[in-house]
Amino acid sequence: MSRGRTYHSQGGPYLGGCRFSVNGNHSTVSSTENFSHYNSDGNWLRKDNSFHDYSRQLKEYNYPPHYVNPDTAPSLKRRKFSSSTWENSGEDYRPKAYNNGISTHDINFVLPAPSRPDANAYTSTAGKRDRSEFEVDEVIFLSRDDIERCSPSRKDGIDVLHETYLRYSYCAFLQNLGSRLDLPQTTVGTAMVLCHRFFVRRSHACHDRYLIATATLFLAAKSEETPRPLNDGWFELYQERVIEAEQLILTTLDFELNVQHPYVPLTSILDKLGLSKSVLVNLALHLISEGLRSSLWLQFKPHQIAAGAAYLAAKYLNMDLASCPNIWMEFQTPPFILEGIMLSNQFQNGIETAKLAWARLPSTEDGEGDEVVGVSGNNDGGRVESLDYEVVENHAYREEQALRGKLYVGYYVGVKWFFALLIGVGTGLAAVFINISVENFAGWKFSLTFSVIQKSYVAGFLLYILINLVLVFSSAFIITNFAPAAAGSGIPEIKGYLNGVDTHGILLFRTLIGKIFGSIGSVGGGLALGKEGPLVHTGACIASLLGQGGSTKYHLNSRWLQFFNSDRDRRDLVTCGCAAGVAAAFRAPVGGVLFALEEVTSWWRSQLMWRVFFTSAIVAVVVRTAMGWCKSGKCGHFGSGGFIIWDISGGQEDYSFEELLPMAVIGVIGGLLGALFNQLTRYITYWRRNYLHKKGNRFKIIEVCLISVITSVISFGLPLFRKCSPCPEADPNFPIECPRPPGMYGNYVNFYCGKDKEYNDLATIFFNTQDDAIRNLFSAKTIHEYSAQSLLTFLVMFYTLAVVTFGTAVPAGQFVPGIMIGSTYGRLVGMFVVSFYKKLNIEEGT
Repeated sequence: MSRGRTYHSQGGPYLGGCRFSVNGNHSTVSSTENFSHYNSDGNWLRKDNSFHDYSRQLKEYNYPPHYVNPDTAPSLKRRKFSSSTWENSGEDYRPKAYNNGISTHDINFVLPAPSRPDANAYTSTAGKRDRSEFEVDEVIFLSRDDIERCSPSRKDGIDVLHETYLRYSYCAFLQNLGSRLDLPQTTVGTAMVLCHRFFVRRSHACHDRYLIATATLFLAAKSEETPRPLNDGWFELYQERVIEAEQLILTTLDFELNVQHPYVPLTSILDKLGLSKSVLVNLALHLISEGLRSSLWLQFKPHQIAAGAAYLAAKYLNMDLASCPNIWMEFQTPPFILEGIMLSNQFQNGIETAKLAWARLPSTEDGEGDEVVGVSGNNDGGRVESLDYEVVENHAYREEQALRGKLYVGYYVGVKWFFALLIGVGTGLAAVFINISVENFAGWKFSLTFSVIQKSYVAGFLLYILINLVLVFSSAFIITNFAPAAAGSGIPEIKGYLNGVDTHGILLFRTLIGKIFGSIGSVGGGLALGKEGPLVHTGACIASLLGQGGSTKYHLNSRWLQFFNSDRDRRDLVTCGCAAGVAAAFRAPVGGVLFALEEVTSWWRSQLMWRVFFTSAIVAVVVRTAMGWCKSGKCGHFGSGGFIIWDISGGQEDYSFEELLPMAVIGVIGGLLGALFNQLTRYITYWRRNYLHKKGNRFKIIEVCLISVITSVISFGLPLFRKCSPCPEADPNFPIECPRPPGMYGNYVNFYCGKDKEYNDLATIFFNTQDDAIRNLFSAKTIHEYSAQSLLTFLVMFYTLAVVTFGTAVPAGQFVPGIMIGSTYGRLVGMFVVSFYKKLNIEEGT
C-alpha cells in the first residue's frame, strides 16, 4: 500500500487510479485499492463504503473525448460489430494539448493500437480489418513497446526495469500462494494473466500488488472452478479488503476473466506429430510457465506462445524439426511472430533454469521423460525455484506484526532454540547410526575375507569383491530409483538453497533416507568416497523437515511442528543443520560454525551464530555420549570407531623452525593436487553427464558397480606384490600388537606374509576403513612403519580412484578422501625430512 505522492495541481487530479487532494491540514488519498486518510500527524483513518463513494465521485469528471480514463478504457476484448477507439491504426495516440482547467497530468496514457500485423486476418481495401472476421470475444494483443511506453506506472516514476521487477515479484507470490493452496498450475497462470491485464491499465504506485494478486487468485479459482477453503480467521480479517480488490479488478477488466493457456495447443499438436513423450514437451512446458511471469500473454495468442516455446526448446535440445514440415502450420504462427516470442527475456531465463537442472535430466529411452525439467500439472521434477528471503512489509505483514505481543515474541524465539536442540540431537543420532553401520559392515567384510584367506586367497578375493559389490549396488539402486537428489555430496545444492535457489527434491524425506542408507553402502563398500559431505546434507534435510512440520507424503508430520511458514526462518534452520553435519563428522563444534559462516551461507546474524553454535555443541555431546556407550561393546563388534580422532598428544614432539620449509612444500603439493583433481573431475563429469547418464539408470548402476570391482581388485591385488616387513620391537611406553588379530582393526595387517611376526604395510592402509587408515598414518612413534614405495603406490592409486568415483550415482563426500590423500603424501614428505634432519626429534607421522 503506497501513500499519496505530492502533486502540484488543483482540484484533486486523478492520477493512475489514485486521487490526491489537499484540504487544510489533512491530505486525502483515494484509490480503488485502498481508501484512507492521513492527517497531519500521519495517522491512518479508514472511510466506510469508500469503494462505492469513489465510484460515484469518478462519474463527476468529464474527460475529453480524445482520451480514455481507466474506467472507460476500451475493453481488452473486441465485441462483434463494436466500435473501437483503436480502429485507426495510423493515428497518433499521444496526449494532446487542451484547455479545460484540468492539468494534463490528470489524464492516463492511452494504449495505442497494436502495430503487429496478423497474417490470418482479412484486410479490406481501406486497410482496416473486416469486423466480420472478429470473434465475439477476441482478445486484443499489444506490442511490447506499447506496454512498456504507455504503462500507467510510467507516469508515476516507475521505469520499465522496476515494473519488470514488480511484475516478477507478484508472480512469484502467486506461485508460492498457489502451491500452498494446492491449486493447479492453470489456475495460478490465470491469476498471473489477470494481474498483468490489471496493471497494464492501473499504476503500481497506487495499488498493493500483493493484495491485487491475492484477489486475482481468488477470482481465477472461481473462474477455473477450483475453489479452496480458507481459514476462518484469515477470512474475517481480510474479507473487506479482498472483496473491494475483487470489485476493482472486475470493473477494471470489464468482467473479462477468460484466459486461454498454451498448454492444450502445445500438447495436442505435439501429440499429433508423435512428439508427446519426448523431452521437448517438458522443456516447452517449463518455458511456458516461465513466460507467465512476463507480459507475453498480453502480446501473443496462446497457440503462438506454444509455438515459440516448442521452437526454442527444440533449438536448445538440438532437435531437428525438419521431419515435421507442417508443425508451424499446425501452430498457425508466421515466422516473424515466432521470432518475437523467442526473443522474450523470460523465455531466455527459462532456458537458463533448464541448464541448472540439466544435470538431473533422465533419459527418455526408459520412459523417464516425465521427470525432467518442465512441469505439467503437479509434476515438479528438476525445477529450480527462487526463495524469498526478503521480508515483504505490506499491509498484511504489518497487521500480523501488530497482533503479536511480548508473550508471542518470547514463544517465537523459544521455539527457534528448541528446534536448534532437535536438529542437533537428530543430526548427531544420524551420524552415529551411519558410523556404526559403516564400521560394522566393513569389519565383518574384513573378518570374513581374512578367515577365507586362511584356506584360499582366490576364494577370499572373490568374496571380498562380492561383498563390496553388494553394498555398492544397494547404494546405487536406492539413489537411482528412490532418491536421485541424494547423489553426490549435496553441499552445492545446500549452498544454492541458502543463497536463494531451491532445487526440487534436495530436502525431502526420501532424500534424507537415501542419503543415510546410500552413504552406508558406498562407504562400507570400500569406494574412495567419504561420508562427511553427505552428513552436511543429512543435517540440512533434518532441519528442513522439522521446519515444515515433517513429511506429509509419508504421514510423518505433526501440527505442532508447523510453526515456521517463511523461507527466512527455514533458511536459518537449514544453516544450523549444515553446521551440525560438520560438527558430527569431526566432533568439532567450532568447525561446524566456521563451515556454515565461511562456506555455505551469505545471510548471517549474531543471533543465528549463537543458535548455530548451540546446535553444534548439542551434536558434540550426542556423539561423545554415543561413543562412550559404544566402547562398552553395545554397538556391535566393530562399532567403537568411525570418527576421525587424532589422539597423539601423549607422544608428540615440539615442532622446530627447520620444519617450516617442509610444511610449505606440503602446502604447495596439496594446492597442485587439488587443482589437478578439480580439472580431471570436470572433464569426467562432463563426459558422464553428456554421454553416459543419458542412457538411463541402468548404466548409472553399471558404472558404479564397475568402479567397485576395479577398486576391490586394486585394494586386494596390489598388497600381494609387496614384501612383508618384520614387526617392530615393542616399546613399553607405547604397547602395540603386531600383527593385529584377525578381524580386528590395527596398524599392522598380516596379509600374504610367510611368517607370523610380519606385516604388509600396503595392506595396512587398504584393509582398513578410511577413518582408521588416517589414524594409522597419523600415529606417533611409528617410524619406518610404511615404506616410501607403498605410500607412493597408494597415493597414485587412491587419487585416481577418487577422481573417477566422484560424480557417480551414490552419496559421495570429498572431505575424508582429501584428508587421506594429504596424510599420505604428508607422511611421505615426513620420511624425507626425518632422513635429512637426522639430529632432530621429528615424527614422520605427525
